[in-house]
Amino acid sequence: PADEWSRAELADLHCDAGRLDRALALLEGFPAKRKTEGWWWALKGRALATSKDVARGLPALDKAVRLEPRSAPVVAWRGEARRVARRYRAALADFEKALRLDPAFVYAHEWRARLLLMLGRPKAALSSCDALTRRDPRHVYGPSYRAEALFKLGRVREACEELEKVYPMDPRAFWSPRVKDGAPPPDNVKALLSDLDAAVRRRPRDAWARAFRGRCLATLSKTAAARADLEAALASDPSCGFA
Repeated sequence: PADEWSRAELADLHCDAGRLDRALALLEGFPAKRKTEGWWWALKGRALATSKDVARGLPALDKAVRLEPRSAPVVAWRGEARRVARRYRAALADFEKALRLDPAFVYAHEWRARLLLMLGRPKAALSSCDALTRRDPRHVYGPSYRAEALFKLGRVREACEELEKVYPMDPRAFWSPRVKDGAPPPDNVKALLSDLDAAVRRRPRDAWARAFRGRCLATLSKTAAARADLEAALASDPSCGFA
C-alpha cells in the first residue's frame, strides 16, 4: 500500500474504467510532502481531465507545469486537457513545447498529429505521424493517422497501403473532423463520410479513392456500398486487389 508507483497506476486504471472517485481517493492518499510536487498535481489534473472534468483538471495541470516546467509529459498532459476544453491553439503550443523538451515522447507526437489533422493541417501532421511510427512501430495510431494525413493530401494509394497495416481498425476510432478554436468537434462518422465522398467526387477515375472509401464503408458495415466501390476499383485498376 505504500508503493506510490502502484497507487498512481491503479488510479490511472480507475480513470479508464470511469471511476474518478476511486482514482482521486488513491491520489489523495499520497503523503503530504508529495502534494507539493509537480508530478502529483499532474497525476491529479490528468485524472480529472481524462474523466472530462476539465474545469478542475486544467488548474491542477497549470500548477503542475509551474512546478515542473521542463517535464515533457506534464506539459503534454496539459495540452491534451486543453484539447478536451476546445482550446486547440493552446493545446498545440503545449504539444510542440513538450516535443522540444523530449523529442522521444511518443504520446506528444500522437496528440500533435491528431490535433493538426483536426485543424486541417495534414502536411504538418505527417511529420508527427512519421516520428511516431519510427519511435514506436507497434503504436496503432501511427499508421492510422498517417493514412488519414496521406488521404487528405491526395496521396490515396499510399493511404490505402498504410490503412491495411492496422486492419481491422475502424476509421471511426481515429478519423479527425475539422474544428475551430472553442468549438466542439463535429460527429466523426459524418466527417469521415463527407471526406470520403468529396475525394471520390474530386477524383472520379481514381481507383484508389474508390478502394479507400470501400474499405472504410466495409468497417462501417455498409456492405452493399462497400462492395460497389471495391468492385469498381478492381475493374478500373486490378492492383487494388489488396482490398
